[in-house]
Amino acid sequence: KKMGQMTMRWVMAGQTAIIVGLVLHLILPGQHENSFRVLSSSEQLAPGNIVVVFKPETSVKDIQRIMSHNDARIVDGPTVTNAYVLRVSNDQLTQSVTDLRTEPMIELVESLGSGGGK
Repeated sequence: KKMGQMTMRWVMAGQTAIIVGLVLHLILPGQHENSFRVLSSSEQLAPGNIVVVFKPETSVKDIQRIMSHNDARIVDGPTVTNAYVLRVSNDQLTQSVTDLRTEPMIELVESLGSGGGK
């Protein structure tokens, strides 16, 4: 019985070490930042130009509808403040911000690089 407990402790210690290593790898800046590339168009690597915060009760279906209607793509998020970074084409930026501000399921809309929110 004692041998089984000892083995279990070593297994748990090993799992803890692996988890800590993975967390540190994700948190600490380093060489891994640019090592992953999406095998698709370079547009997906483009930075976002709008930040939105959806109301907590917003469904995935509503988010998909909003993204589709605005020809927007989520490129990051949720952040620690529950914000999502969106990417729309630069020629649609002003209209998209205006349209997003009328969406009842969105609490906040900010165009990156310009002031003003919803």
